[in-house]
Amino acid sequence: MYDFCDLQYTDEHQNCIYYTNATPQNLLTRTLRKGAYMTLKENDTNTLVFILEGSITSDIARYKNVTVNEGEFIFAENGNEMLIKALADSTIIWAGVKGQMSLCNEYSFKDLMAYYKKNKRRLGKETEPFKLPINHILRKELESTCDTLNKGMLCAHYQKLKINILLMLLRAFYTKDDLVRLFRPILNEDNEFKHAVQAAYNDQLNVQELMTALNLSESTFNRKFTKVFGMTAGKYITRRKKDQVLRYLLFSDLSEKEISEKFKFTPGYIVKFSKNHFGKTPSELRAEHETE
Repeated sequence: MYDFCDLQYTDEHQNCIYYTNATPQNLLTRTLRKGAYMTLKENDTNTLVFILEGSITSDIARYKNVTVNEGEFIFAENGNEMLIKALADSTIIWAGVKGQMSLCNEYSFKDLMAYYKKNKRRLGKETEPFKLPINHILRKELESTCDTLNKGMLCAHYQKLKINILLMLLRAFYTKDDLVRLFRPILNEDNEFKHAVQAAYNDQLNVQELMTALNLSESTFNRKFTKVFGMTAGKYITRRKKDQVLRYLLFSDLSEKEISEKFKFTPGYIVKFSKNHFGKTPSELRAEHETE
């Protein structure tokens, strides 16, 4: 039996443009200790997050403190920055689902959207992020993927093929009703406005500036925004700033002053902002994160 499982010809892989250009934002696995954070930011990529072990919490779109437990997976649409906190020692696989990908060669997300439109009344409205259990076939594929990635197989072709396989398994072994509930955030006709907001948004915009960038009247802007995002524009901007401030505090070397300047905070406001949203000062958050 040949069970030699180290990556062979490492130099050849690492010198290949498809290897060195492959970023973990297409497909990655991460082990987090309890209390540790990780951030996933990819504005043009929808994401599937699988929890093989442990439990995590994250804000996902309009929903706060969404818990995903071992043996579950969830979907987050593009334009959302996910800051994940491990509630227990956790093993996570994250897969980026690019817009041009399909569930299989013969069934696209447009087909799923048509099914959703036909069954919209029966399926009802979205009331919370939908989580699905990882069945035993999908789990075997995920465990194999996890092992391969951990061995250093970061080829872009491999990652794309694996993501396609994961999508095909969803198509094969989950009902269309379940897939609609999982992917509902992208199965709507309001994506044009949503993408326009996400393209125009930056760290320093306020509501009025965002409205001006989209060239809409106040009434039209507010009506569309609440319908599409399920919250006011002011709350959306605060949520985005909260996630981004925490990401800079935990995952960058920027000083508090530099972070404040990025968000047009007045001197000293970052301390108040941090205590209001995270219950701790920036220095306390950083010290805690360094000990994890």
